[in-house]
Amino acid sequence: MKAPRSAAAGVVLGLLGGILSFAFMAFLFEAGTDAVSEVGSYMLLAVLFFAIAGAFTANSQWSWDMLLFMSFLTATISVVFLVVEAVDLYAGVIALVMVASIIAVLLSPSSRIWLDRPRI
Repeated sequence: MKAPRSAAAGVVLGLLGGILSFAFMAFLFEAGTDAVSEVGSYMLLAVLFFAIAGAFTANSQWSWDMLLFMSFLTATISVVFLVVEAVDLYAGVIALVMVASIIAVLLSPSSRIWLDRPRI
């Protein structure tokens, strides 16, 4: 079965979110007492975005429900990081826009069929 365009869009958005998280971590790094929490915040966002990207691939073991849960978890963590100022304002807003785009892709019928298909 060929992957629908929505699955390809989900992979691209997830990879882009992970790469942007790494880039923000590198460019916005400031050495100080809270450097570990700042780097850890960006790394957690990157790991979550890369996990979401992998969930849209052909050999994924996640169901549609699990991917929806992980997307909302990523959105919640992004909001928490914005509230406690663990990430930069622009980085947090871009992460939220990326997660909202992933959720919009996830809500399309073709992505649900793709994610809930029987696997060998």
